[in-house]
Amino acid sequence: MSKIILLYLLLSIISLLINTIYAKSIKIEEYEEVEFLYKNKNGDGYYMVFVNTTVSNNSHHKRSKESEILSSVINEIQELIFDNKDTYENITQFEAIENNEKENLEKRETKYLVDYGDSNYVYPISSIKDRTVLYAYLSDVLVEKVENISKVTSCVPNYNFEYDSYYNLDEIKKESKWKDIDIRYNTDLHLSLLSQGKYDENLVHIYDTNYYFPKTAGEGINMIFIDSGFNFMSYDFSNTDQRSIKCVFNVTNAKIAPVDNEKYCFSSVTPNDHGTRVSDCAAGYDHGVANKANILGVLLDNCSTANVIAALQYVLDNLIVPHKTVINCSFGIPSSKNDISEDIYHLNDIINKITEKGGIVFVSAGNEGYNVNDDINNFITFPCAFENTICVGGIDNYDLESVNFSLANYRRTNYIGSSAIYKRFKYSNYGKEVNIYAPFFVRVAFLDSNYNYFDGIDGGTSYSSPIVAGIAATIMSENPDIQFNTKKMATYLERIGEKNVIAYIDKKYPNVFANNGKHVVYSYDSLYNGCGPHVGNQVCPPNKCCSANHQCTDDQNVCRSDKGCQVIFSLDTCQNIKSPVEGKCGNGFGNCPLGYCCSAEGTCGQSSDYCGVGCQINYGSCY
Repeated sequence: MSKIILLYLLLSIISLLINTIYAKSIKIEEYEEVEFLYKNKNGDGYYMVFVNTTVSNNSHHKRSKESEILSSVINEIQELIFDNKDTYENITQFEAIENNEKENLEKRETKYLVDYGDSNYVYPISSIKDRTVLYAYLSDVLVEKVENISKVTSCVPNYNFEYDSYYNLDEIKKESKWKDIDIRYNTDLHLSLLSQGKYDENLVHIYDTNYYFPKTAGEGINMIFIDSGFNFMSYDFSNTDQRSIKCVFNVTNAKIAPVDNEKYCFSSVTPNDHGTRVSDCAAGYDHGVANKANILGVLLDNCSTANVIAALQYVLDNLIVPHKTVINCSFGIPSSKNDISEDIYHLNDIINKITEKGGIVFVSAGNEGYNVNDDINNFITFPCAFENTICVGGIDNYDLESVNFSLANYRRTNYIGSSAIYKRFKYSNYGKEVNIYAPFFVRVAFLDSNYNYFDGIDGGTSYSSPIVAGIAATIMSENPDIQFNTKKMATYLERIGEKNVIAYIDKKYPNVFANNGKHVVYSYDSLYNGCGPHVGNQVCPPNKCCSANHQCTDDQNVCRSDKGCQVIFSLDTCQNIKSPVEGKCGNGFGNCPLGYCCSAEGTCGQSSDYCGVGCQINYGSCY
């Protein structure tokens, strides 16, 4: 019987791995071998043609003249295409596009959400500032001719991004400032890690497997997932009495179209469950961080730059609810610093506009183990490196050291016994643009495109990003009076995050592990060895202080505020040492002047920036 059980377990794991398409095995390449797809011409195919529509600011008919410029360029490209039909290698494909165009004109079967004109060979997909992107079907020969057209600034092949895929109530309220609390008992590891400080087996006897979170849980916040496919028919997406869950539109060949089924939408070419899994760990009822947030799935037929640009343009124009919109993009691509193409600049401009409008964009750092902004090897990863994205890396929360899904599913645990898991997973990208880290491995449960049910471990910064996006949704729902933008949210997440607890990150780079605002670490059996919030808020006995490393001691050399003595847990045994450096405070400095607060960044002040979220109670006032 034991052999049969083992065989069944093995077959189940194999089945999970086969069907988890985006949980690909990671191939680590040397930097010089990284292939930059946009460099190469790609033969017959769709290209993005960038058009400068700048006209004089003094013009009384600016919009009309911009339209004239665009129409002229489109007509010229259309004429070039038909006059150079013999330059196309695949004439069958060329004629298929032509026939499809005629059929659409006659039948008008597909009703797009945007007016693209009457041509399938060249049409606009995005416009920001004085730059418009046309999507054109060109041969290699035509590319140079199109680039020579007046007002055309560049012609870029359409290439694919890669999905970075792999996986006491009163005191809690007082610390977190939550209005009310919900608890998911004995739940997934990727969730419980988010609602407690760093677990240390030498201080806390048994790991607390509960996930504590604000009862608002993202309610009223729209989470938009730009991804590959969604099946919202499973239990984790069933609480539609509390929120909206649906596919909102489809992007194919950079064209926006409605979906046939709001609960089930997949690419007709390559059905993939990546979007279902990503949205599950962010906002699924059982496995998600923010299980009352609205889920809006944007289906990409493939993850090409043109599709991503078109999708984000439509989101910008139609779906942003200011300060209530979180967008997750679990994909990215490396670029040579010497050869950043115009589509990347355009993508950056769209994201900047989304930020200005009150949307917040989260992106995955990537799964290659690279520095995302590498001066030595001269490459940079987008969209992680954009200023107005919050980029998320991953920690090895299953302590695997390698991508071993068989071992992960065999363990299938929600418990950790060692603080060794607080290390950057070796395949997670890192660097100065990676704002924050979250679990790399997650447990997800979903129905695939064939309605097969899966419940297992997956991994990748593809999941790290939506996890933090989910935290952001809970923060926004819990603080409706704060008008969050990307900068405010990044600062907020840093202030409530666990700082400098992750191994294998250079001191010059951000080292923040995601936290939702609850830092107290409880032991399941209430056995502790130390003091402070990381030790169940235990207080030292009289005549002893709580040191910076969470130990009760009578050593007067450490019972000082400039040595990090924890005042709240020391019964007046900490010596308050005034900081010798004006305006500075914290461990290594000491206290602020009376009546001042010590901010998360270690500076003294009296406003909410100092006395609010992240305020250090050991070195001054807080409220």
